[in-house]
Amino acid sequence: MNPLGTKTVDSSKSTSRAAVRFAIDMVLHSYSAVLFARSRWMGLLLLLATLVVPSVGLVGLGGVVLANGICLALALDRASVRSGLLGYNALLVFLAIGAFLEHSPVVLLVALAAGLLTVLMHVALTGALRSHFGLPVLSLPFVLVTWVVLAAVPHLKGVALVSHPPAVHLPALPGPLMLDGFFRSLGAIFFQPHWASGVLVLVALGRWSRIAVVHAMVGFGVAWAADAWLLHFPPNFFHVYAGFNVVLTAVALGGVFFVPGPDASLLSVGGSLVAALVTVGSLSILAPLGLPVLALPFNLVALLTLYALRQRSASSRPRSVTGRDARPEDNLAWYRQWAVRFGQKDGPRLVLPFRGAWTVSQGNDGPHTHQSIWRHGLDFEVRGTDGRWCEGTGDQLTDYHCYRLPVVAPAPGTVVRVVDGLPDCAPGTADTIHPWGNLVLLWVGADRYFLLAHLTPGSIRVEEGATVRTGQELARCGASGRAPRPHLHVQLQSTSVVGAPTVPMGFHNLWSPALEGARLERYGVPKEGQQVRNSIIGNLRIDWPIGARTRWRWADGSEPLEVVELVSQLDSSGQPCLLVMGSAACMRFEIRDGIFYALGVDGDHPVLRTLYAALLMVPLDAALDRVGAALTWKDTIDLRVLSSGGWSWLRDIISTVVPPKKHFVDYSACRTPDGLVLEGRSEALQTAAHVDAAGVSRVFLELQGRRMSLTKLGEAP
Repeated sequence: MNPLGTKTVDSSKSTSRAAVRFAIDMVLHSYSAVLFARSRWMGLLLLLATLVVPSVGLVGLGGVVLANGICLALALDRASVRSGLLGYNALLVFLAIGAFLEHSPVVLLVALAAGLLTVLMHVALTGALRSHFGLPVLSLPFVLVTWVVLAAVPHLKGVALVSHPPAVHLPALPGPLMLDGFFRSLGAIFFQPHWASGVLVLVALGRWSRIAVVHAMVGFGVAWAADAWLLHFPPNFFHVYAGFNVVLTAVALGGVFFVPGPDASLLSVGGSLVAALVTVGSLSILAPLGLPVLALPFNLVALLTLYALRQRSASSRPRSVTGRDARPEDNLAWYRQWAVRFGQKDGPRLVLPFRGAWTVSQGNDGPHTHQSIWRHGLDFEVRGTDGRWCEGTGDQLTDYHCYRLPVVAPAPGTVVRVVDGLPDCAPGTADTIHPWGNLVLLWVGADRYFLLAHLTPGSIRVEEGATVRTGQELARCGASGRAPRPHLHVQLQSTSVVGAPTVPMGFHNLWSPALEGARLERYGVPKEGQQVRNSIIGNLRIDWPIGARTRWRWADGSEPLEVVELVSQLDSSGQPCLLVMGSAACMRFEIRDGIFYALGVDGDHPVLRTLYAALLMVPLDAALDRVGAALTWKDTIDLRVLSSGGWSWLRDIISTVVPPKKHFVDYSACRTPDGLVLEGRSEALQTAAHVDAAGVSRVFLELQGRRMSLTKLGEAP
C-alpha cells in the first residue's frame, strides 16, 4: 500500500505477471474454445477432463503449447493466441494423436509436423471461410489434419494405430445406461469417453452457460432416441463419435450461433437429428478408407445451417448471432436489450432525413393522405419563430421556410428509383396525376425501401444505382406532385414500387427542443406537431481511441482502494470495447451521431458494470455546449449485467421463453462550467458521471446499497 491507500506494483513484476497471465490465458482458453467459450475456469476444468487417461491428456497439453509457440514465432495475432482461437484445433489434433497412436519417438516427430500443419491449416481456412462465406472455421482443421496423420500411419516406420481411445475400456458409471452414455459422449469431445471426464465437461459447460447445458441434454436425448428407434451404430461408436457430434450441434445451433428461444430450440432439435444421420452416413463413406468420423458431422451441419440461413432476404427467426463471442445467455440479453433500447429487433437504423429542426405537419393516420395502406407516412415542414409555416401571405413558394432546404439520406443504401423534372405546384394547387412528384427511393436493408417525395425539380443529386451514406444530400425540399404547399413526405415500404403500402417506421435519437429543457428519444415515431431534429456533434468528447490505456482509482464500499488499468481495443467483430487489464471481461461501446453508447458487458467485472450503468447513453450534442443547458431521457438497462444471484441459472433458462421485465432508468445531463454532469435514477440503482474536455473523469454507481466509484488518474505508461 502507498500513503494514499492504493495498491501499487513494481513495473518489472508487473511485466512478469503480465507474461504469466498471457501464458495461462493462451493455454486455458485453448481448452474452453473447443466449447465456444473463453474462460480460465472453464479451461482448467476441461484440462482436468483430458487427464482421465493422463497419457492422452498430456499429449494434448503439449500440442497446445507447441502450436501457440509456433503462432508466436510466426508473429501471428497475439490477441488470437491469447484467446485460444489459434490453439484449440491443435489441442484436438494432439489429443487424437495421444488416443489413436502408440507412443514412440517417431510419433514425436509426427506430432511436430502435425502442429505446424494445424497452425497453417487453421489460419488459411479461417481466412478463406471468413472472406468468401462469412463462416467460422470451427474444428475443420482438426478433422483434416487428423485424417492426414492417420492416413500416413501405414507409411511410417515404428508407428502403430490403436482401435479406440483408451478411456473406452475404463469401467462404466454404475446406474442408468443413459446417464453413463451422456457423460461418455461429453468426455468423447476430448477423446476421453469416460463418465469421469464427462462430469468435468458438464460442470465446465454449466459454469459457462445453463442454456448450453439444456441444449446439450436435449441434443443427447435426440441422439439416444435415434440410436434406439431409427439408426444402428456399431459397438462403442455411439459413445466415441455419434453422441458428441449431436451434442455439439445442439449447443451451437441452440444458442451460440442463433439467439436462444423456442425457434432456436426447434432448430437445435432438427439439427441434432440431421447430425445423427450425417454421422451414420459419414461412417459408411469413411470406414472403407480407414478414417474415423471425428467431428465431421458437427462441422458439416453447423456450417451448412449457418450459410443457408444467412441467405434469407430478411432477418427472421431464428435470428443469427453475428460478430459476437459470448454465452447464449449474453446473446439473448444482448438481442433483447438492443430491441428495447433501439426500438426494433430488425430493419434499418434510420435518422431524420434533413438538417436542423423540422416539425411533423401530418403524422401517422393523418387526416389528409396518411390513411389506409399509407397510414405510416410522415410529412415534415419548418416552422418560423412565430409558429407559422411561411412568411408573409404564403402565396409564393419561397415564402415557405422548408422550401429548397437540403434533404439527406436517412441511412446507408442504394438508389433504386429517381423521378425528376416535374414542376413544383403553386401554393394551394396539387398535381393529382403524379401524386408523389419528384422522388428518390432508397433500398436501406432487407426488404426495406425509403421513399422521399415532393422534391423540387432539378435538385436531385443522385442517380439510380448509386450508393449513399447517412446524411448525404440527395435533393432539395419542394412542392411537386400532390403538395398544396412545400413539404417533405417520407415513408418506409417493403417493395421497390413507388407508393407501395407503408410499413411501421421510426427514427433513432430524436431531439425535441423545448424551453424547459430538451428531450431525447432513443427511438420513436414523431407525432403530429412535434418538432424534432437529429443530434449535432458538440465540443465534448468521450474519447477512448483504440490502444489507449488509462489508470483509474477503484473504490468498492469498504474494500481497499485499488488502481486498475483500462485498455481500449477492437473485438473479433471490429467493435470497440474496454477491458480491465488481467480480465477477460469487456464492455462494448460505440460513438455514433454524437452519442456515446455502452452496448453491453461480456463477462463479470464490477468496474465494467459501473461504467456500463453510468455511461449507458451519453449525448454529446452541441446544445449541451452552453453552460446551464439541460437534457433528459429514458433508457433501459439489463439488470442481469449488474448483479447475479443464487437462482440466476433458473432465470437464464426461463429467459429463453419468457422475456425479462424491462427496467427503465431516468437520466439527465446538465452543463456546468467544469463539464457535463450526468445522473441516472431508478428503483434499483443510482448513477453519476462527469465528462470534461479530457473525457470521462469520474463514475459512480449505487446498487442495492453497494456504492462503487471510479476516478481517472491519467494515462497509463
